[in-house]
Amino acid sequence: MASVVERFGQAYRARHGSSMPDAHRDAMTAILLCRTPALGGHLLECDHCKTRDFAYHSCRHRACTKCSGAATQKWLDARRDEILPVPYFHVVFTLPEKLRRIIRKHQRELYPVLLDVVGKTLREVAKTEHGGTIGAMLVLHTWAKTLVYHPHVHCLIPAGHIDADGKWHEVNRPWFAHHGILADVFRAKLVKALRKAVPSLHLPGSIFHTNWVVHVDQPKHGTDAVLKYLARYVHRVALTDHRVVFKYRTKDHKKWRIMKLAGHEFLRRFLQHVLPKNLHKVRYFGFWSRGKRPELRKLRRDLLAQKGIQPDANPTETKDIPHWLKCPKCNAERRILGRFDSLQLEQYLERHNTSLQQPRPPP
Repeated sequence: MASVVERFGQAYRARHGSSMPDAHRDAMTAILLCRTPALGGHLLECDHCKTRDFAYHSCRHRACTKCSGAATQKWLDARRDEILPVPYFHVVFTLPEKLRRIIRKHQRELYPVLLDVVGKTLREVAKTEHGGTIGAMLVLHTWAKTLVYHPHVHCLIPAGHIDADGKWHEVNRPWFAHHGILADVFRAKLVKALRKAVPSLHLPGSIFHTNWVVHVDQPKHGTDAVLKYLARYVHRVALTDHRVVFKYRTKDHKKWRIMKLAGHEFLRRFLQHVLPKNLHKVRYFGFWSRGKRPELRKLRRDLLAQKGIQPDANPTETKDIPHWLKCPKCNAERRILGRFDSLQLEQYLERHNTSLQQPRPPP
């Protein structure tokens, strides 16, 4: 991805000028500098083969295709510790095509509105369909397989609720609520909320005569498969460094196609999914909200005991060596000799350029 930004970024900036959002500029800069001498680094020495090398610092920008691995696994592990031993519903709220351009134009104002309305829709419908307090995790996605703009919200919901006495009641059916009911409530609430958030907004009349689509099912491949899918995109945007040429299925899921894009169009599609600064794409509510995590974990332990399931044993603590501390030559552990900012690193290299190998990013 950095090579794409390096090759096409300057022309892209020149073409869009002042109309380019700051978040897009920051993302391009971070991707370009990530794991290069410009961010400084650590001087390392291998304990086994004594090779000295630099590991450059990561940018840690949430749009960077290199920086998401550790954060993604940490998020996934935390969510797995909260998953109840019950079926789950997977609900996806999508938007009519006529609304997508409007949402894209007012991202900072309307992304939070979209997530808030999805949560309120689930709570309102749950009162009628289930009763009690439900819990849910909401994750905002903004792309389809080929990076076109397609905002939608994934929801993972335990199949049950907690009553006023704190007792768990499991729901024994394969759907949360009828998709038509969810779509109607969602449309009414979202239209009202959009007008309140942006009073000058002009909504196309066609959205009131179009069937809104809400997908409702139980994960066919298990809850963990959905978690893994969501985790891949919680801490990054749309793709990885290994997915620059798109391989995607047609709508009938019968054929695979390959898509290649011009550099400018590729950057445009990628950057439109960079969220405004400090805007969060994940929400939790009900008994899955952050303030209820201790009660949720207790409920998990109680349900595991009731079902006769042994909780996962704590793994034996092992020394997990970060990948950047592993020697690229012999895979042994390297030790840190020093930490350098960009200027210090440049000066160090000037003084030691005959004794050090060419600096390189970690594998």
